[in-house]
Amino acid sequence: MVNFGAKRPFCQSYFRASPILTYNGGVTNGTNPLRCHAVLVQHGMIMMVDKQDLVKAAWPNAQRLAAWLDTQGIDTDGWGQGKAKTVADLWLEMVQGESVLETDPVRRRVEVVRVLIWQNGRLLLEIEQLLDNGRSRHRYRPPSEKLKPGENPLMAARRCLREELGLADSQFTIHAGSHRRHETAEFSPSYPGLLTSYLFHDIEAVSDTLPNHAFWRDNAAHAQGDPVQRHLWDWRPVPQSFDTLPVDTFGS
Repeated sequence: MVNFGAKRPFCQSYFRASPILTYNGGVTNGTNPLRCHAVLVQHGMIMMVDKQDLVKAAWPNAQRLAAWLDTQGIDTDGWGQGKAKTVADLWLEMVQGESVLETDPVRRRVEVVRVLIWQNGRLLLEIEQLLDNGRSRHRYRPPSEKLKPGENPLMAARRCLREELGLADSQFTIHAGSHRRHETAEFSPSYPGLLTSYLFHDIEAVSDTLPNHAFWRDNAAHAQGDPVQRHLWDWRPVPQSFDTLPVDTFGS
């Protein structure tokens, strides 16, 4: 028998929205829509579908997601103010596969690549973002990107340097052997009250084309819907290891 549990309406919604083939074995319920989907595919109960469709089956729009978060005791009234993003931002990043919302317990899971570029003992850090709505956000983190579906950390690092720093592939070198992982969980300032689990991939890179002083760069991803128009970068002295720093220094 497939037991979805009273707290797992996403699996029930997914069953209603997707073609079921044949149940032929014991299937354990998952803890989030994507995990539920993976279990069902593994046991031959459904055909593989796009994660975008799965998220939309569980939460068809940002309003439904906001209503569900409210039932879980997460107050979103202050989202979209100050450093906080909106419920629509969360829904969109889930649809795009940049994060997963687990439901038991409720938490957002994000996989992030951080590209470390050093110059004379100083690290290149993003200091400020200029958004398309006129707001600005102060930051203090290396070039960083959430991994998209189908990307590995090296692919995401290359995309990050192209989009955020405007570098061509010939203008930087990524040291694949420097890759290390670090996982932690904190409450992100982007979504107050929602616990976020971060899996960081730190990768070092070098480029001899970057200025040795503070500089602005346009965000190439803005044309594809990213709300960030420009990034301000500067070289700052920081510890060689980031593991002891608060995650919201770098988290999204």
